[in-house]
Amino acid sequence: MKLLLSANFSTQFVKHALQNVSDSGESFIWSEAEFGSVIQSLFSIDRRSDITALVILMDGKNLENQFHSLSTEDRKTFGIDEAELLSQAVDHALSCGIQHVFIGNIAATAGAVHGTHHPLNHDGFEHHRRQWNQVIYDYVTRTHAANILDLERLIVAIGIRNASDAKLRVLADQPWSLSFTEDVANFILRVIRSKQGALHKCLILDLDNTLWGGVIGDDGVEGIAIGQDGIGKAFRDVQLWARELKRRGVILCICSKNTESVAREPFAIHPEMILREDDIAVFVANWENKASNIQYIQEVLNISFDSMVFLDDNPMERSIVRENIPGITVPELPENPEEYLGFLQTQQLFETTAKAVVSETKDRNRQYQIEAKRLASQKSAVSLDDFLTGLEMKAIVSEFQPPDFPRIEELFQRSNQFNLTTYRYSSQEISQLAQSKNHCTWSFRLEDKFGHHGLISLVVGKIENECLIIEAWVMSCRVLKRTMEDFIFNSILETAQKLDLKELRGVYLPTAKNKLVEGLYPGLGFQASVDGFILETRLHKPRDTFILTK
Repeated sequence: MKLLLSANFSTQFVKHALQNVSDSGESFIWSEAEFGSVIQSLFSIDRRSDITALVILMDGKNLENQFHSLSTEDRKTFGIDEAELLSQAVDHALSCGIQHVFIGNIAATAGAVHGTHHPLNHDGFEHHRRQWNQVIYDYVTRTHAANILDLERLIVAIGIRNASDAKLRVLADQPWSLSFTEDVANFILRVIRSKQGALHKCLILDLDNTLWGGVIGDDGVEGIAIGQDGIGKAFRDVQLWARELKRRGVILCICSKNTESVAREPFAIHPEMILREDDIAVFVANWENKASNIQYIQEVLNISFDSMVFLDDNPMERSIVRENIPGITVPELPENPEEYLGFLQTQQLFETTAKAVVSETKDRNRQYQIEAKRLASQKSAVSLDDFLTGLEMKAIVSEFQPPDFPRIEELFQRSNQFNLTTYRYSSQEISQLAQSKNHCTWSFRLEDKFGHHGLISLVVGKIENECLIIEAWVMSCRVLKRTMEDFIFNSILETAQKLDLKELRGVYLPTAKNKLVEGLYPGLGFQASVDGFILETRLHKPRDTFILTK
């Protein structure tokens, strides 16, 4: 992935920080636009460029100086004009094949020449800064390839004094301190990784002195600290933060050393509890080690450990989990609960480029609660075949439909393990695929006797020269080992045979995370070739599956 860094200040320190904080396995190639030439650098991009993404950063102070150099007449529409010009330049870059654009918003400056009424004065820069941001926000909202880098939030968390360095600004035209530049680099990379599907999807919470103050087993419900008074406010704030993450689609789980009935009691009866049992997808409270319990949670959720975050006030428990579960993120919570929320808000643990909350994500906790019941049923079954037969599974197959487009986009963005090509379709591209005469699309829903899984798999096929090329195939790992992949193959094969297509061609592009599916096509009867994996449709019959069509 080749990224062009363009800014209205010197970018050498930012570029160096980005290179330093990148993982060794990441293939990011950073280049810099000519100093201070944001608009020109974007308009100079042509279709021969090998740049795949743009990162655009604007220093508010430099923009303020530009504003102050103008006449009164030229200032009137400064913020709007500058933002619209940038939008036009980005449009040009996108028309030349740029896939992703990340635009930093502009934080407030310390200047206030109009005193306390500076934010209200249309002759002041603050008014135009806000207008610039709003125009860019509107542009990003309507442009699928554009994303906001909320640097203003980062500066608010750190503080302007800590974020800036007067000497570097004067001598090197570098607006930020070296330490904050590293914070910015980490933030930018988190956002880019989230665009590539590297998301934290699950928050696992300890209870005692993490979600509430005190020890529930000793202090009882009436003795724990949670609420609007004293130290209880700190824990209430953490719960409010966690609940908002859940509303966004993050999975909440509990992992606590406690007697389960005692641990659940505050969720049921404490009047100041923000989180309730319905908010928790998997609730594990026992006296086993937490690493083993987190492994059980992972088994239920069927997501990778590197998509999990574990919060615990106990340094020893944090250390044990880190040592035994590679990949999981375990933040070093401060010793004082009063500092929990501020610390968590600066960590950018759950960065996302999603522009809307998908309604189906709100039901995800219920789905995982049901999945725990399925897992218990599987462990008690005589054999896997008996378990699968007993599930009474039924699938609904349809083409891509407009009401599903947000969920379809989300599934393409979030799927990493069962993802044959890892292409991340945008909402606009999904709409185009649904209308294309040269493409076939499939969406799959699954239900069983325990409940609904929802939309769990997507396939995109392209018709080309009597061949159906499977350009994309993603599936939720929740339904692995239940013959769903066989059912999906049958649906693809049936379509190809109806269209009298001679071949199916499967494409597998290996990544660090999709090794799970490297043997999928050979396992379905495809033969390896220079063009991928080939299967002659006339020679194959549907595969056995435990799933019926509803």
